[in-house]
Amino acid sequence: DTEHAGLREFGARCLGEFVAYSIKHKSKTSSRSPHAVRSLLVRLYALARHPDGLQRLSFAFAIGACYRQLREDTDSLDESLLELIHNTLLALRLAQDDAPALGTADQLCGVLAHLKKMLLRTADRLRRANPRRPMYKAG
Repeated sequence: DTEHAGLREFGARCLGEFVAYSIKHKSKTSSRSPHAVRSLLVRLYALARHPDGLQRLSFAFAIGACYRQLREDTDSLDESLLELIHNTLLALRLAQDDAPALGTADQLCGVLAHLKKMLLRTADRLRRANPRRPMYKAG
């Protein structure tokens, strides 16, 4: 809803803290990304594909708040970066019909710029096959 932009941004910051907490407390014996982070990302991808521009804007805010934590956890990054880029590009394609005043496309472009930096930094690792990736398993 357009009247609660502050709540949307606060909710995104809370999701960022949740991701940081989940990564911090993941099992030391497991090399996989935390299940809670994966579950959150699946829900965020649903926002990216939503026909309402405000839902896609919420996706952009949430990923913008979470990317710092994901960037530091190499396992989570390896498993989810390509899927994050895929869904951000999909949301950007859907945002072309949104009102410019909403700012969805601008926010998504900012998220895409962050993801591009992460992609360039981890390109060698992403080229290797990883069967735990939901998309692009072969690298």
